[in-house]
Amino acid sequence: KRDNFFRTLSYVLGLAVVYSLLGAAAALSGEIFGSFQSSFWVNLIVANVFILLGLFMLDVFTLPSIRLFNAGTLSGKKFFGGAFLTGAISALVIGPCTTPVLGGILAYVAAKRNVAAGISLLFTYALGMGFPLLILGTFIGLLKRIPKSGAWMVKIKKVFGLILIASGEYFLLAIK
Repeated sequence: KRDNFFRTLSYVLGLAVVYSLLGAAAALSGEIFGSFQSSFWVNLIVANVFILLGLFMLDVFTLPSIRLFNAGTLSGKKFFGGAFLTGAISALVIGPCTTPVLGGILAYVAAKRNVAAGISLLFTYALGMGFPLLILGTFIGLLKRIPKSGAWMVKIKKVFGLILIASGEYFLLAIK
């Protein structure tokens, strides 16, 4: 359990560090962050990513499965750097899923222009987001109680695929 805890903690800290860097960048950039967030190119890129991910979830095409880092051992020694790097990359991947809350916090931080507050707010947000992962990662036996996937999960996947496509269309409509 101790290794599971530290491996999961490394993952969550990877998330927290990336989100803290986003908070610092938003605080330092001020109004530039807001104008970048509403630019033509950002909306176009986000819209296309959402639409592509929605099509993927609808099984229009498949993506290869890639394992980026070994989060377990390195040369027989305990190695938590892989878990940290996976968490850092995950922060960038799950960013669009948390856009309403994350965007609100980043806009607040950009308006206040306080770097320390930006770092601490986003670090705390990431720790809160990662807390359930920390519990599940530590007590891996709890995962056995999660419902098994089946036909119901395929339906949910398709619904969320349609939601992603609709979100992409929303960003396309926001382009000025």
